[in-house]
Amino acid sequence: LSHRKLPPPDPPLPRPFAVPAQRLLGLASSIQRYNEAVQQFAAGADREDPSHQPLDQLTFVIDSNFRRYPVERDSSETVLFNGLRDVFLQQKNVYISVLKIRPDERSRDAQVVIAKNLLPLQKQILDWSETLRTWNGEGLQTVDRVLVKEFAAAQAGLTRALAIGLTSGILLMLAGMVYIVRLERQTHSRYDQVVH
Repeated sequence: LSHRKLPPPDPPLPRPFAVPAQRLLGLASSIQRYNEAVQQFAAGADREDPSHQPLDQLTFVIDSNFRRYPVERDSSETVLFNGLRDVFLQQKNVYISVLKIRPDERSRDAQVVIAKNLLPLQKQILDWSETLRTWNGEGLQTVDRVLVKEFAAAQAGLTRALAIGLTSGILLMLAGMVYIVRLERQTHSRYDQVVH
């Protein structure tokens, strides 16, 4: 997975890049917490309160976040979204299989479940998180390059407008001076006519 090269964000970026990046980072963080919670539950870490209600609630929240995720996304965002969703679905299946084990047998079978299912998933989560960080960095660099180009274009436009304005002002001033000189000559000519 870590060697997989994601396609760069499709230009132009339809939404501010930070928005999908934050959403995907939020999903990755939730999945990481979920994996840790499933491990603790499988190991029977909280024997005083064996209730799985907090895990059920977390499952529901992450499910909802995936369902509410915007459908408009570029190709690299889609790859990341699908990868994170696949990991979460695998985690959910492990959690369901742990629920089927009787509570008194859960701690006995915990090491097998964790080693066989949850530790490989933990590696997948870390791989996807690293890929996500790389994609985020590349996307921010792309946004920076776009902003630099836009700034350069705006600066060039402003320079052109300033040059045009300055040239127009000089031409207007010269035209005014020519007009004043001509008026002065006409005035002298009329004065001479009056004197004659």
